[in-house]
Amino acid sequence: MRTLFACLIALVLASPALTSSALAAGDVSVVLNGRVLRVVGDDQPNALDIVSGAENGEIALIGIDGITVNGFARLNFAGVGTLNLAMGAGSDDVLIADLLLLRDLRVRMEDGHDVLVVENTVVRRRMTFDGGDGHDRFTARAGCVFRRSIRANGRDGQDEFVLRDTRVLGRVRLATGDGNDLVVIDRSAFNRFAMVNIRTGEDADEVRIQHSVFFLNVNVSMGDGDDYTYLHDVDFEEDFDLEAGRDDDDVHVDHVDFDEDVELDGGSGHDRLELDGHVEFPDDHDDHDVELRRFEHRS
Repeated sequence: MRTLFACLIALVLASPALTSSALAAGDVSVVLNGRVLRVVGDDQPNALDIVSGAENGEIALIGIDGITVNGFARLNFAGVGTLNLAMGAGSDDVLIADLLLLRDLRVRMEDGHDVLVVENTVVRRRMTFDGGDGHDRFTARAGCVFRRSIRANGRDGQDEFVLRDTRVLGRVRLATGDGNDLVVIDRSAFNRFAMVNIRTGEDADEVRIQHSVFFLNVNVSMGDGDDYTYLHDVDFEEDFDLEAGRDDDDVHVDHVDFDEDVELDGGSGHDRLELDGHVEFPDDHDDHDVELRRFEHRS
């Protein structure tokens, strides 16, 4: 009997369900290969801060709410040029702050309701974001500078893309996918190489562009659904093209300067265009095209 009881105790203590690793909230695996730091999350919800370390040029990865990094609460890495994240299928929350990346920032949040915030960070080359399925949020703010390009893709779900207090020197492509999505560009500047393309999918979407300047062409395609587009205190130095898509859409333009060709197309449906405050179109219509069409109501 004693032998049987001892065997049962040993089995319970050895059970994976009761080990400390199984009870952990989640673990993030990190490998530095050359100058590429690869961060891989598991299928649990992971919360992670990636910030400037104590030493010049260091990057610190800090687990939040019990999350571990290679089994530790915090790890530091030096010599990182590219940051590559694949966060797994859980609902993840990642903050990237106060970094200088000499190469790329690549982020795949994968399935789940995910949040990525990038603040006060300089990316010398390309920034890519893939939210996967779920309600995902990507925000760049507080003095971010992207010297090459930004490409952000959402899929099914209610996605939110925000560029606030940000400078971009290369191409921008924001594609939200289907769902009730929000795109905000606020207090940001896009230089003469920064062509901007915004595409939303089906369902009711909202695009808000305000307090910003664009030195190259901007194209907004809203897709199907009852969509809302708001332009306020914006200077478009080159062409601006808006396709509102099908269904009943509202477009509100307030204190905007259009310096080159303009096309605002309401698409099919009962659409409304509201011009408010000071809206300036090109003076010389012989050299510039201005088309405001397929709006059932104008004011």
